[in-house]
Amino acid sequence: MNLLEIPKTIIKLVNILVISTFKTIFLDFPKNIKDRYVYSFNMEKRKQIQYEADTKKKLEFLTGKVKRLERLVHSIFNDPEYTKKDSGKIDLKELEKEVK
Repeated sequence: MNLLEIPKTIIKLVNILVISTFKTIFLDFPKNIKDRYVYSFNMEKRKQIQYEADTKKKLEFLTGKVKRLERLVHSIFNDPEYTKKDSGKIDLKELEKEVK
């Protein structure tokens, strides 16, 4: 490492810290205050936000299930040895848990 690179690196790190701090103070902080105000006093908006969060969580869960089923159906026709592999065994155990 060159002796001239050390001050450059330090200046870059300080620059990153300063920019991050200013972004947090002037961009994120006012946005968070506005969101908290809306969430506290506007019940309709609160319900909408909660509904969107619940929907996103359910969608991610169902997408995982669908992908697992797609892998197993694909393995039936193209790779019969899939269920004997570790990933296939894990998929089968997860499906057994869901069925019970």
